[in-house]
Amino acid sequence: MNPFKGHPSELSRLFLVEMWERFSYFGLGAVMILFMTLTPSDGGLGWNRQHALMVQAAYGTGIYLLSIPFSILADRLIGASNAVLIGAICIVAGHLTLALPIEASFYWGLGCVAIGTGLLKPSISRLVGDLYQGSQSELKKAGMALFYMSISIGGLFGPVALGYVRSVKIFTVSTAWHLAFSVAAFGMAVSIFIFIGLWKKRPQAAVKMDAGGLWLLCGSFLGALALLWIFVWATPYPWFIWAIFCCIPGSALIFAFRNDMQRQAIWMLMLTISTIISAVVAQITSGLTLVIKDHVELTVFGAALPPEVFAGMFGGFIVIFTLLANRVRNTRAFLFGYHNVFVLGVLCLALAMAIIGGGFALSVGKLSAWVIITAYAFKACAEVLVVPSALALMHDVARNGEKSLTMSIWLMGAGLGVNVSKMLSLSMGETASELGRFFMWESASIGVLMFALWAVSRWLNESVQRIKKAS
Repeated sequence: MNPFKGHPSELSRLFLVEMWERFSYFGLGAVMILFMTLTPSDGGLGWNRQHALMVQAAYGTGIYLLSIPFSILADRLIGASNAVLIGAICIVAGHLTLALPIEASFYWGLGCVAIGTGLLKPSISRLVGDLYQGSQSELKKAGMALFYMSISIGGLFGPVALGYVRSVKIFTVSTAWHLAFSVAAFGMAVSIFIFIGLWKKRPQAAVKMDAGGLWLLCGSFLGALALLWIFVWATPYPWFIWAIFCCIPGSALIFAFRNDMQRQAIWMLMLTISTIISAVVAQITSGLTLVIKDHVELTVFGAALPPEVFAGMFGGFIVIFTLLANRVRNTRAFLFGYHNVFVLGVLCLALAMAIIGGGFALSVGKLSAWVIITAYAFKACAEVLVVPSALALMHDVARNGEKSLTMSIWLMGAGLGVNVSKMLSLSMGETASELGRFFMWESASIGVLMFALWAVSRWLNESVQRIKKAS
């Protein structure tokens, strides 16, 4: 069975490019928190937990905040295909820099990867949406789901490959770490050659940026850098980050009562959902990786696993659930309506946190790995339900000339979510009882948000339909 049957042929190329980009992102994300916190004798940098989480959050936030100005650059000047190509080249350069055995190269390498990912992410999502005509909304959702499966495959193999390379015993620990960082450069280089064929078929129309567009571009760059600095500065003041987050759903509510701002209301609602999903999922490569290292039995079927492999399992579940969802979508498309998927997805997130919290509350000694695996399965189900539909929705409500920018609004939620995840990871506690209370509290909070989404789900579906008819 060919999952690409019935879809534009270019989807398979974009699938492979995104797969290798996510191999880079998730692989690096899974190992870097351990690299920063392990002692120099174990090949790490020996940083304390708070410093490491702050650097990882700054890196993740930088990627998604930069996606806003880079999407404007793609929409109004260089074109989406050029943005994807340049971004892929920057990611390769970043991983090669990370492979250098110099501490300063760690910062420079992260910077290059962040810039490259910020260029690539919104534009490649826009290119996928552009493959489908306006009347192909359901096919577009299925295409976005397939595209999202590429993210999952990268998320499966990235942490597993880099985790095993950095733990291999035939090299010194320092050499093994930097060899792991270089692995992703190879895959990303392959993706560049895959993409060039599509890039040549899509000549970029010359766009002359006017003074207003130039000011918008410069202002968005300055705003992204200022917001990144604020998030780093606010690490000791979690109330400040929570206040910023609360402004987003508040703005959505205000815009919803204005007939001329329904599109903006949808943007803010999607930004809220994106932040929630990202905050929970980002813990997989940050605080939860440290929890797994210290509090979870790392043996499955008699095999000892590196902590990073659990992040890879999350990606594997997404691949499986995406294939299942595509089969269900063909026969019961109504289940994937915008008024259903977001509520069900957030419910799965709440259950995932409850499973971990309940496991710690009931465990004696180290937590069974199967508790984490089960919780990650529910998290993966949440992603499969929410993200493909959200990407299709954002493309549906985007104006012509603003498609990359509109896609980047969803990605900005990932940046905000990384910072919320940082605050959550710093609050987890150290003992099993503290961890149990923390995850049960997190589950209850997500449950409240689920009911709020249920209350506005019908309005969302009707608003999207009105905007599509008016376009």
